[in-house]
Amino acid sequence: MSDVDGTLFHPGDIGISVRTIEMIKKLGEYGILFCAASGRQHYNLQNLFREVKNNISYICENGAVAYHKGIQIYKSPIEKDIAFEIIEELLSGGRYDLMISTVDTSFLMTQRDEFESFVRHDVKNHAVRIDEANEIDDDILKISAFKKNSAEEMMAELGGRWGNISIKSAISGASWLDFNCADKGRALEEIKLSMGIKKDQIIVFGDNYNDLQMFDAAGTAYAMSSSKDEIKKKADFVTDSVEDVIDQIFEIYYNN
Repeated sequence: MSDVDGTLFHPGDIGISVRTIEMIKKLGEYGILFCAASGRQHYNLQNLFREVKNNISYICENGAVAYHKGIQIYKSPIEKDIAFEIIEELLSGGRYDLMISTVDTSFLMTQRDEFESFVRHDVKNHAVRIDEANEIDDDILKISAFKKNSAEEMMAELGGRWGNISIKSAISGASWLDFNCADKGRALEEIKLSMGIKKDQIIVFGDNYNDLQMFDAAGTAYAMSSSKDEIKKKADFVTDSVEDVIDQIFEIYYNN
């Protein structure tokens, strides 16, 4: 199981590398399941992993929804009244652009055309711009505040604001702070339960704070060498490359 941005996919990359896709195919040949765990939406992840999209599992929206081979196996929405309260407060100061995630769509609340363009063309989400939160009919899975290169500043100010009503906050990249009712670790627990997978059968890779609960739910956790020291301390090992680790595992356990 691997985080995506900063772990398998890096700024400037055009797509998931050929080496990564071949790794996933090889894992499948040996009956080993690959799961992409990300703050991205399901539509986005399927496009990113399109060559193997129907053969892997996904933890999306920082753990708010999970899929196995196209079938939704878990979803944890935010209560609508609570979601609307969070959205209203985040918008009140006019400091943040918002992305509100449902299963299929990112709803954008912003005064900036460049933010909409960024989500559509750089992040590559299926996105709709709205004026009022009550235009959203579907379950709200995640609310994301965006302020360029200010994720830690936002966490310091907003991270515990709604903790008393079971809302979790997580830094998801340099510019995003996410709010939802789940995390990647909880979603991983649901995958383990539904598929009968034991903790010691799972290896995870991650690079950021929103990966830490996933570290706890796995038998072995690798932090990327680009991670902050706090993340590395929570991992069992540190690596420069997911693919290098998987190659080493095949060399030790499968090629002899």
